[in-house]
Amino acid sequence: MSLPVPTLDDRQFTALVAQAVRQIPRYTPAPDGWTDHNAHDPGITLLELFAWLAEMQIYRLDRVPALHKQKFLRLLGVTPHPARPARAYVTFTPLQQGESITLPAGTQVAAAQTGTQELIVFETDVALQVLPVTLVQVITSDRLGIHDHTPTNEQEGAFFFAFGDSAEAGSSLYIGLDSLTSPPEAVFLTSPLERLQLTLMVSLYEQDLPARGVHGDERLAQGPDSVPHNAPAEVALPFFPSGLLVWEYWNGGQWAATWPDGTPLLSQDATAAFSWSGTCTFNLPPDLARRSLAPFRTSLYWLRCRVIQAHYEISPRCASLRLHTVSATQGVTAVHETLGSSNALPHQRFKFAHAPVLAGTPQIAVVEADGRSSPIWQEVLDFDASGPDDTHYVLHEESGEVQFGDGINGRIPPPGTDNIKAVTYRYGGGLLGNVAADTIRISYDSAASRVAVSNAQPATGGAVAEPWFDAWRRALLDLRTPYQAVTSADYEFLAQHTPGLRVARAKALPLIEPVHFTRRPGIVTVVVVPYSFVPNPLPSDGFLHTVCAHLDRHRLITTEVRVIPPDYVQVSVEATVLLKPYVAAVAVRQDIEAALRAFLHPLSGGVAGTGWEFGRSVYQSEIYQVIEGVHGVDCVMRVALAAQGHVQFEGHNIALTQPHGLVFSGAHQLELIDPAQQCNVKGPCHDPQR
Repeated sequence: MSLPVPTLDDRQFTALVAQAVRQIPRYTPAPDGWTDHNAHDPGITLLELFAWLAEMQIYRLDRVPALHKQKFLRLLGVTPHPARPARAYVTFTPLQQGESITLPAGTQVAAAQTGTQELIVFETDVALQVLPVTLVQVITSDRLGIHDHTPTNEQEGAFFFAFGDSAEAGSSLYIGLDSLTSPPEAVFLTSPLERLQLTLMVSLYEQDLPARGVHGDERLAQGPDSVPHNAPAEVALPFFPSGLLVWEYWNGGQWAATWPDGTPLLSQDATAAFSWSGTCTFNLPPDLARRSLAPFRTSLYWLRCRVIQAHYEISPRCASLRLHTVSATQGVTAVHETLGSSNALPHQRFKFAHAPVLAGTPQIAVVEADGRSSPIWQEVLDFDASGPDDTHYVLHEESGEVQFGDGINGRIPPPGTDNIKAVTYRYGGGLLGNVAADTIRISYDSAASRVAVSNAQPATGGAVAEPWFDAWRRALLDLRTPYQAVTSADYEFLAQHTPGLRVARAKALPLIEPVHFTRRPGIVTVVVVPYSFVPNPLPSDGFLHTVCAHLDRHRLITTEVRVIPPDYVQVSVEATVLLKPYVAAVAVRQDIEAALRAFLHPLSGGVAGTGWEFGRSVYQSEIYQVIEGVHGVDCVMRVALAAQGHVQFEGHNIALTQPHGLVFSGAHQLELIDPAQQCNVKGPCHDPQR
């Protein structure tokens, strides 16, 4: 039985001619238009000719199978996404006092599937040491004093500032640890050959923030959730943190960043200086000592993260700090599985015992005729570029099948009995792995039986295989995505979509050098504004370098790129306002100040509400209009503008003198007049509607 042939377009010659004739009055309306629609008219003859040609194209279009369309997609560099596994952060907690427990990479934990007995298995991505150590206290120290955030750290849905609301240099985060062993110091008494490593998971609160920038398929190694742990290094893009931090420990006499033998305390920082969620791994020092931090009396072992230099666009906000937490990927690893026996025929297919198979995980080996095992065969998308001796195979992830070549394109496996071997592969993926929080509680590994496991956050990222027509639509959208910076709009788009950053606005200034703002050929200056909660967001040096590195990948080879911050101008308003009868003056004052702050906001202000236009003047008439639009305002009697920055006054208006100038709201002085006192005021009101 043959497969049904889909009909993409069922229009035939008669329907095409009729449709074309119906369009004639639209383009040539009567009385001077084309009115003779009979068969003898030469124009109708041309329409019939084109309808015949279109019918032939439709006939051919219906015979383009899905496999051909997938091949066309591959020529464009687009392939349907295979099923993706979910990822979760799992926390291991010691069940009793004792020595440290080492959990190797691939340790299996599971969540029970709702309504069935089937378990959803996850495997840890990296090895983990679970030490008899608990996190007892979390303290921050900033310019406002010392704050105990231990209750907040244990509360779901809350957050605290890791280094205060401004993250100034000298601010610190203290982690208080205690031992579960007896005596407590025994956990730190190790031989020189044994090095204890403590893992701290830092989860940042980002629910109220916009998504980070993404540009096409380019990915930034922004923690475990962005790039698979086994992804090649070339997928990562340069990233420069906004802050410089140092981790230290108390050794009994001072805070130290290294052991006495020079070993650094911090082994690995996957948070990029608290730029995103991730793990920090520490080489636990043998001379870690107890002490108490005033005004707290508890004597603990302390780790300290101190800000050396910082200019965070958004001060890091911690949702939680957890020990012994690593990422785990949904799926099961199978090893040493026999797939079948080769009969030396072309296009042989063998099936794995489990499906779907996760892309990139199989390692296939073939036992040769002389009994020796061949090297691992290579997975390819198809055999088009394969030669007769190339040990290639094609993996069909959803069906769990592996296909070999025909001896012309791809080598045929030699004949043998049970000689097609899967050294290892992983299976799983899909929506099933997106389990809820606090559901991963089962551990398989014998070492893990001495620890409890849990996931404080839900697993995310699991997805089914992408249908080819969805990939087709994705390819059409990708064709409209700029990858080469040529025009000013290209530079602005690329800057705003810098991977890993939250760039709120960008402005390209072509042929302008950023020092004296004079014209120079071959240079493009890009002004970037980060997303932030402050009224005048300024990017850090690391932020600027990250944007510049991204633009440098896409610029023309003859173009120099410079990335600079905006030049802010603080605008203050002094106004005299007459109120309507029976309104609350305090509420009206607050509404006027809020309206002025919103209008003069660099990210969401301006006439269109999309951010103040770079270099645009501030006109007194617009301020009149903003204040008069506030409920409870009868009329505006006087407005005076003041500014700090690179400006010049043109009458009552403020003109910005720099092309990258941007305004933000300062403090405003408002005089509100009650209508009952209007008789004592001389002079007319400014009201354009009167």
